[in-house]
Amino acid sequence: MSRFLLEKAVGLVLGGGGARGFAHLGVIKAFEEAGIPIDIIGGNSMGALIGASYVAGVPREQIHLEILKHAKGGMKLTFPVVSIMSNRNLSGAFQEALGDINIENLWTPFFAAACNLTDAETAVLDHGPLWKAVLASNSPAGLFPPVISEGNLLVDGAILENVPVKAMRQRLSTPLERRRGNGLVIAIDVDVRGRFSVDTETLELNTWKKVKSHFSRKQDTLPGIVDILMQVAHIGGLSQRQQTKRGADIYLEPPLSEYKIMDYKKAEQIIEVGYQFTLEHIAELKEQAGL
Repeated sequence: MSRFLLEKAVGLVLGGGGARGFAHLGVIKAFEEAGIPIDIIGGNSMGALIGASYVAGVPREQIHLEILKHAKGGMKLTFPVVSIMSNRNLSGAFQEALGDINIENLWTPFFAAACNLTDAETAVLDHGPLWKAVLASNSPAGLFPPVISEGNLLVDGAILENVPVKAMRQRLSTPLERRRGNGLVIAIDVDVRGRFSVDTETLELNTWKKVKSHFSRKQDTLPGIVDILMQVAHIGGLSQRQQTKRGADIYLEPPLSEYKIMDYKKAEQIIEVGYQFTLEHIAELKEQAGL
């Protein structure tokens, strides 16, 4: 509270990026070891899940194990009316992991970002059940059904802003013209994507060939439907990257291009990348935080 009053609060913003989001755990580990305070956390998608787990008191070493446990059976096909997957397993997993905590009762302030399809704007979820806010922020449109909250349809916030810096700055009361005067906004962007393409010389857009290749050892050049929907969900956020960089006081982008969005089995490697990358910037971080 004192850092808020002294206008020196540190706000950590964690972006989405699927399995690449495990890097956030490495970032947080480096912060803890360096004594850099985290006064408020906001996040989108995987960033919201990790941020919520952290402020809910789940031990950092346990968070990635919990995520891996539920990721194995988290996706269940459903009749494709509003989505191709059911969120029943995911909803149950989040409730189990986060319990019945309400966001407004957390010791460390937290918010999750989502896209409000009803009003076509970013929804900042800073009250109500923690698990439900995280579920909304982790529901890519088309892949999972929208989450209904207060009469609105909510999906993954990456459509509009994958790293919700604007919402964090508003909570620290630090408009751009007064940046670095009212608090410190640190943004972690893990959605480092390579070119989304296919081999047009060998590719045949044939559904049955795609199904057949799924059961063969031959590498298919056509992205799967999950990859396509995730790419669509993130295009808006990617187009806002420069604005995100300008809005943050410190913008960190761990080198994660070799990892895919579904590389959950490489969690420990990704955590280490986030940790080592943050260590390289610790001096700058501590200086900006006034430590």
